[in-house]
Amino acid sequence: MEHKHNNTAYRRVSKRDRVIMTLLTIGLAIVALRPFVAFQSFNRAYSFSENQMYNKAITHYRRAILLDPKFSTAHSYLAYCYNKTEQIEQAIASYQRAIELNPKDKQAHLELGLIHYNQKEYTKAIIHLDQVAKIDPQDVSTRVLLAECHERIGQKEKAYSVWKEILTITPIMIPPRGPWKDLKDRRMGRIRKE
Repeated sequence: MEHKHNNTAYRRVSKRDRVIMTLLTIGLAIVALRPFVAFQSFNRAYSFSENQMYNKAITHYRRAILLDPKFSTAHSYLAYCYNKTEQIEQAIASYQRAIELNPKDKQAHLELGLIHYNQKEYTKAIIHLDQVAKIDPQDVSTRVLLAECHERIGQKEKAYSVWKEILTITPIMIPPRGPWKDLKDRRMGRIRKE
């Protein structure tokens, strides 16, 4: 039994409907390819940033984010480039967005903590450095900076506590003599508490 195609059904579809169907197909293809194109833009931006071409990297990171707004790594790397080009407010905003999207982004917390530390905003720095310490409990260098921040805002007991944590991780680490001796003497009652 032979089956004959009836082309009259195809002819009944208007040209307008065929154009709409074609556009819908193209639209769906674009939506499906967005993450791939975003990743390509991210890779291009990464290459520029590795070659210290930060302004070009910023352009491509922003393109990657435009294509995939929830691409947390792109936000974090964009912030790094903003920081390198001394666009600190944009860097802070991008790091905050990266952290919103991925609260366990150690590097974003660390870099944001360092920005606040360099701006002498020690209370804000503590928030992010403390998160790094929670994410990576073996990170001694971050804990040293965290202890220093506590010391600078007058939280000597908290700084002492952080140093004790550091010494449990790395017993050979030698804390700075001034703050450590002051805290040790205070613990032993040799210095009157203020």
